[in-house]
Amino acid sequence: MGICKSQAIPVGKDELETRNVEKKPIQEQHKIEEKKNDENEAALKIQSTIRGKKAKQEFEKQKEELLLDKPQDWTEYTQEFIEPKLPAYFKDKVNYIPTNKNRSLPPYLEPDGTIYKGQWNKGELNGFGQMLKPDGTYLKGLWKGNIFSEGGVLYPNGEFFIGNTQYGERCFTNGIIYQGEADYGIPHGKGQEIYPDGTKSNVQYNWGKKVQKDIKQNLQ
Repeated sequence: MGICKSQAIPVGKDELETRNVEKKPIQEQHKIEEKKNDENEAALKIQSTIRGKKAKQEFEKQKEELLLDKPQDWTEYTQEFIEPKLPAYFKDKVNYIPTNKNRSLPPYLEPDGTIYKGQWNKGELNGFGQMLKPDGTYLKGLWKGNIFSEGGVLYPNGEFFIGNTQYGERCFTNGIIYQGEADYGIPHGKGQEIYPDGTKSNVQYNWGKKVQKDIKQNLQ
């Protein structure tokens, strides 16, 4: 007897089970993918939160370090720091640049009227800087622990010193150049004077005052 067209084609039990088995892995795969997506989104949120916390911590750290570097007894100088006109020899020899380990800040004014523009470290003058004192003395070079350690000093009378805390050159307005031992820009100890006419002599200074001089010797 033939099967009527209006009747559904009978499906065997084995075939139904096969179809259900084929559908089940697809549904489970979708669930697995959805779960992975949810897990990825959660992980991204956690990472974003961690990055946000780290950025905030880094900002707070930098803010704290900045506050530590700023001088306590100085006030920010609101006017422009103007470097005085420097002798050519001074400009050629004193050509330091800021160091990487110290913080550069805008000009600051000390209670006594001293203006300093340069680098600081934990509230102290450290690194490269320029200083203008109330009497007109100008310093340019390197500081360490609030002490000027190396560079050039231009005095109000036009004389200048180039060197460090123990040795350097003092150039006088009369054209004589002293080279030798010094104490923070002041000739102090043994050295040599070079004169405009090309002669030189061994000398000894005591806190800027000449106490001994040998006979001049011609450089030629």
